[in-house]
Amino acid sequence: MDIRNIRNSVEISLHNNAGKVDQATVDELVGQATTAADKKMLVEEFSRDKFDSGVDTKALAKSLGVKSLDTKEMVDVVMGTDPSGAQVRVSHDFSPKGGFDNYAKAAATARIFGSDKAAVVEKNHRYYAVETNVSAEKMIPAKDAPTLDASGGLTLRQYDKLLENTKTVGGKDAWADLAAYTYGVPKDKINVITDVDVEKAGGKLPAKAPPAINIYIGTQLKGDESGMTGPIGDARGANIVKGVPQAAAVVIEADAFTKDPARAQKILFHEGTHLEHNDRLVDLYDKYKQDKASKGKHPIPFEGWISKQKLPAAEKQLMMDLSEGKTADTEALAHVESFVASFNKWTVASSTTAGRQAQEGSDLLVLPKNPDKAVAKLAQDELMEFYNSMPPSTQRSIRKTLEAMKSVEGTDWLLKQGPVADMLATAEPKGW
Repeated sequence: MDIRNIRNSVEISLHNNAGKVDQATVDELVGQATTAADKKMLVEEFSRDKFDSGVDTKALAKSLGVKSLDTKEMVDVVMGTDPSGAQVRVSHDFSPKGGFDNYAKAAATARIFGSDKAAVVEKNHRYYAVETNVSAEKMIPAKDAPTLDASGGLTLRQYDKLLENTKTVGGKDAWADLAAYTYGVPKDKINVITDVDVEKAGGKLPAKAPPAINIYIGTQLKGDESGMTGPIGDARGANIVKGVPQAAAVVIEADAFTKDPARAQKILFHEGTHLEHNDRLVDLYDKYKQDKASKGKHPIPFEGWISKQKLPAAEKQLMMDLSEGKTADTEALAHVESFVASFNKWTVASSTTAGRQAQEGSDLLVLPKNPDKAVAKLAQDELMEFYNSMPPSTQRSIRKTLEAMKSVEGTDWLLKQGPVADMLATAEPKGW
């Protein structure tokens, strides 16, 4: 089975059946699910959607080898009405269960999936990448409905036009138009920073707090970086000041937009992962300051306190390293998770499939320093979970991308040891 074909079938059903998946579509797709990977993919797909009343979801779950279909929480939530009076509901939820920790990852995910009805929903300080049954761009919000930012569609022609405007017209407004279109967010969520702003701030990079997405169009940061996550008010400053973690903001540099929108979207997801890790560290520090172990004549240092907490091994090591200003662990997870989030999606915001896969391989997975062993294992496991959930056609594409990366310096930690290396060492299954 191919994930794009699955999604196309579901989209047709949603369109023809008032935003619900009908029995005929269910029968068609289940009939094509001949492997465990196929069934796992359908479980994930169906968890995002609303079913017609005639669909026996218990029987469907049983046929897919699970106890129940745990529909994601935003599915079927009423958001408002469109100008014609039609009800606007969430028909599809692209988020992990419980949503994302920050706006950046939700916005990037919604755009990566490429739907012209994609949106970001905020509910109880959690963020969801969703798709609505009809366009929500001019929606009249329902009373007490969660906050929604609709993205609308994205075409490469319009993207290229806006990119050209940054060169011919220039200025903050042109860059805000491009960034807002690329990420599918309201223009007021974009904060464009110039070198003049840096000078006025006394040399600091004056990044605004999330959910703002900061775009730096100056010249002082040129190099290998296309984005950064650093302290609010001075994104170039230290993330740890006198042992205290600083609340952070996401900054995307202008060069992230020079190839195609897919690259800029991946970079936003990548930086959103760093922001998630930093926010977790700030939360832990708040708990540390409330603990009596941080007080008195001989307080336990923050990193020592972290080492005594009951946390998963990878998370504990990640937090300890971040508390000491080390970044290899957060980079490892951000690289792998953004690779997984963007690989082989059906978005229109891309170049050719071959070109895009090559770009994904070259942009991601390379680290100048190896992560801690526990974090490397988590990253390897996440990549293998993604690989195992995909159909043979996508697995073949993933293998080709990873094989091409094995000769690139900085990928040994992921590709030449552990389960990923074992997978690459085995012959491709017959019939591929």
